[in-house]
Amino acid sequence: MRPVKTAAILVTLILCASEIAFGIDLLTRELEIRIGKQAAIEVEQEYGGVIAGGAYVERLQHIGSKIAAVCPRKDVSYTFKVLNNEKLVNAISLPGGPVYVTKRLMDLCPTDDELAYVVGHEVAHIAMKHARKQISERLALGLVGSIFMPESDIVRVGVAVALTLHERGYSRSHEREADKYGVLYMMQAGYNPIGALKVLSMFLKMEGSKDGAFIRLLRTHPHPKERLKHVRAVISQHGSKYGFNLQAIEEQLKKEQQ
Repeated sequence: MRPVKTAAILVTLILCASEIAFGIDLLTRELEIRIGKQAAIEVEQEYGGVIAGGAYVERLQHIGSKIAAVCPRKDVSYTFKVLNNEKLVNAISLPGGPVYVTKRLMDLCPTDDELAYVVGHEVAHIAMKHARKQISERLALGLVGSIFMPESDIVRVGVAVALTLHERGYSRSHEREADKYGVLYMMQAGYNPIGALKVLSMFLKMEGSKDGAFIRLLRTHPHPKERLKHVRAVISQHGSKYGFNLQAIEEQLKKEQQ
């Protein structure tokens, strides 16, 4: 192959990689779903399995189905499972639709408004394809190799990225986006965004505590104070469309805290 032709191919590959970094998707829907299902096995084992049925499952699935109904992404099936873990406070989303909430976190969300915020946030990660984009970026780093990579290896890489995101967290911009759209979904589904403020206020109280139950959740997300400010701005800007007013919500919170 002539040097000029080789150089042209390399330049084309570099340009393709640059485009991918700005949002081109290397994963098919089918691969995304396979990755999520495989990663789900690891997550369920780590947290001690899932609860098969009963009030916890019915509550989560009822709220989850209402959030999924208003979510604009319809090419995946969202599933909602309760992790049978009474120690750790966490909620998890995986590529292709799986959403998990630990039993402990559900206990800390006594109202459906609070749990709807948690679920909306996780559904938003999937709807915005945050994990899928991260996997595509990882594949783009080895663009030439990934073109010839067997699907089984792509799934393996994807699972590794998904589990790393679970352990280390998404980017700050992705977390802000998940908070924004999670609050929009919950309001559109008829849930009061006061639940979002209650959950984040709880996280703020636990900031700096030595309670190991909260360590991973707090470590993998922006500071609760920053999230509260952002969520208040979302409610202020969009709440009226769904019949909610930030000032009225703040007054209700003060009354409940007295």
